[in-house]
Amino acid sequence: MLDFSWNELAVTGVVALVVLGPKEIPGLMHTAGKLVRRARLIAHEFRLSLDEMAEEVELEEYREKAQKKAEAIEPARPLPDPSPQAGEGVKETEHD
Repeated sequence: MLDFSWNELAVTGVVALVVLGPKEIPGLMHTAGKLVRRARLIAHEFRLSLDEMAEEVELEEYREKAQKKAEAIEPARPLPDPSPQAGEGVKETEHD
């Protein structure tokens, strides 16, 4: 980020005071504050959009991996219905 020493800020302040005068400094500071706020908002929105795009890319990669794994797995065979067999086993134990 920007790295200013106190000496540089003091010199800039004195030059602004001499060039603009004491009446213009508050308006200048207000405008500078608005510009900094707007720049931070734009940077924040940019970061959010980059994070969102990265998340979408990661999700797409996971989706592709899952699809490849699903294609590699053989389709499961249906299990036989155990209810008719279970009834026969119960009947056999009753007769014994």
